[in-house]
Amino acid sequence: MKKLLFLALLSLGLLVSSVSAEDLQQIYDLAFENDTQFAQAKIQRKIAGENARQSLASLLPVVNMSLSGGTRSTTKYRRTFPSELLNDPAGRFLGADPETNEVWTVNESREEFPSGYSVNLSQVIFSIPTFISYRNSRLNFQGAKESFASQEQSLIIRVVEAYFNVLQARDSLDNALRRRETTERQLEQTEQRYEVGLTAITDVLNAKASFDNLEVNLNETRNSLDTAFLTLKRLTGQPIQQIARLSEDYPIENPEPNDEAQWVDYALRNNPGVLGAERSYQMARWNHWNTLAGYFSVPSVSLNVGYSYSESPIEDPFTQLDTGYDLISESIRTTYGFSISFSVAGGRRISQNKVSAMNREQSRLGMINQRLTVEEQTRSQFRTVVQVVLQIESLERSIESSRASLDATEKGYEVGTRNIIEVLNAQNSLFQAELNYRNTIHRYITSMLRLKQTVGMLNPNDLTELNKYLDSERVVTPVNTMSGK
Repeated sequence: MKKLLFLALLSLGLLVSSVSAEDLQQIYDLAFENDTQFAQAKIQRKIAGENARQSLASLLPVVNMSLSGGTRSTTKYRRTFPSELLNDPAGRFLGADPETNEVWTVNESREEFPSGYSVNLSQVIFSIPTFISYRNSRLNFQGAKESFASQEQSLIIRVVEAYFNVLQARDSLDNALRRRETTERQLEQTEQRYEVGLTAITDVLNAKASFDNLEVNLNETRNSLDTAFLTLKRLTGQPIQQIARLSEDYPIENPEPNDEAQWVDYALRNNPGVLGAERSYQMARWNHWNTLAGYFSVPSVSLNVGYSYSESPIEDPFTQLDTGYDLISESIRTTYGFSISFSVAGGRRISQNKVSAMNREQSRLGMINQRLTVEEQTRSQFRTVVQVVLQIESLERSIESSRASLDATEKGYEVGTRNIIEVLNAQNSLFQAELNYRNTIHRYITSMLRLKQTVGMLNPNDLTELNKYLDSERVVTPVNTMSGK
């Protein structure tokens, strides 16, 4: 029974381990659909597009149409006089007449739908405010698309950083586990040497203190790994069970082209922040021209065309009753003309002109500042990548030197020329150099992508290229037990 249970658990473990690990492309696809910050950028782009369409509508003809009709009921009465008044002069004065002295009531009901309609068309011929509003809405829509591209690049960076934070946390945990294992083995050897009188009790105490410190660090690295997985969950909207590690053959190269000036030139022409600042300046200039048009009372001209038709039954002038459906009155009216409007005077126009001029100058200075900022960021990012490449080369040599130093120190400890503190320090130096090397490779990747983001050339294809260097056979999973494995 126990054997069957063991085989079942083993099979379950194999099934779990066979689940394909999420790679960068899959994480990005999930974040593209589920990240709330990026979803806001999508909505903002759609809003700007709708505003541009609404602004275009102000340049198109406006047509209004109205219909009138319904059912009309009419009841009419004639007054009746008493017979004694028919021949009385007073009755005559009041309108009494023997020939028409009768009471009659007419109820009239007829359909009159439709009994009339009108169509009016209005078209803007010349209006500086309307034209500038449309142009600015187009500029704003273009800016929204550039902002969306910037948010997409930002999403790539956030995904890559979150992904490699997980790998970095796992590397730290693996490094801590190796340190604990090595220090524990060193503690056991030191205790054995102490029991046979080959070393002092201080070596045992030092080894024990180092082991206890590593236990504390191990718990911290476990928590860091789980926290890094939670960040992936927030980006993707769902728990991530495992991700692929970076392969060992990832190429480390200087930026191409290896010319700082070319990167700066490309950034000034393509950085979304620079393009956005330039469009803001263009909009401020157009707004200032709009204010000047009002200041100098530039008129607006519109064409108006109208057509109306109406019909109504003709009433008998004597009986005040409709004569019938075959007799109706028709009215057709056509109008057309131009309307010109302009402002004659306004106390605020001088002040408004000054404010719009200052807004234009503020936008111009903001554009210059943005260009200077992007130039500084590009140079800094370029130099960071170059410096990280050199740092990786130095760390490779540092690992070799630390490994040789540890071998020499361990041999010296065996013959009694080195103490346990020196051995532990040599081990820590090697482990730290290895961890720094792995972290610096991750830093190189993110720095290279940030350089591309700064110049505006980062796109999902960079993730596709990076995805080729992920090893799906070596995975990282969240820590669910205190073993750290």
